[in-house]
Amino acid sequence: MTDNGACYRSQAFAAALDGSRHQRITPYTPRHNGKIERYNRVLAEDFLYARAWSSEQQRRDGLLT
Repeated sequence: MTDNGACYRSQAFAAALDGSRHQRITPYTPRHNGKIERYNRVLAEDFLYARAWSSEQQRRDGLLT
């Protein structure tokens, strides 16, 4: 779930999803954007910064597995 920014409408972003479902929020609906920000915070706390990664590539590989 993302907002409707140009970066989330690009072909590169669609390719990065690799078949995953993508849902956009309703424009001008701040409560939905809050849900997205909360999810990003949980993701960051529980995965991205839960341990020390030696490189960005190692973190990326961990996210994909």
